[in-house]
Amino acid sequence: MVADMTAEYKEADVGSIPNNWTVSNLEEVCERIKVGLATSVTKYYRKSGVPIIRNLNIKDGFFNSDDLIYLDETFAKANSGKAAKAFDVLTVHTGSNLGQTCVLPEKFDCCQTFTTLITTPNKKIIDPEYLCLHMSSKQGRDQMDRLKAGGGEGESEYW
Repeated sequence: MVADMTAEYKEADVGSIPNNWTVSNLEEVCERIKVGLATSVTKYYRKSGVPIIRNLNIKDGFFNSDDLIYLDETFAKANSGKAAKAFDVLTVHTGSNLGQTCVLPEKFDCCQTFTTLITTPNKKIIDPEYLCLHMSSKQGRDQMDRLKAGGGEGESEYW
């Protein structure tokens, strides 16, 4: 005999969800949503310094630290408001790997990113790994595609 589970679920804008779940906009569960450096930084490249994360470092569900490049520390410090923090969720929002998302490892705290969507989840509300899974999901990718189709660059009320 199969139990009727419909009583334990409710309908929401996103479909059928458990009764004790709520649907929130991203800005309601995050401390910060920004875009990394969006200016030419090649003149600030150094053999060592502050790592700069590029799209090729962001893979579906993991961070690839191969082929890192570095920025001048003074330049990075002057742009500290754009820095990514440990456990931020990084999403590629331009280019061929649009929508790929990972969680920034702790050892890269305060690094810079190049035109990356940086989302700092409020860890009391949402786990960074869960948010990464959501942003990598079909629904998350569909949202990114809608922004791309609309020419949406930069910060968005939908993310």
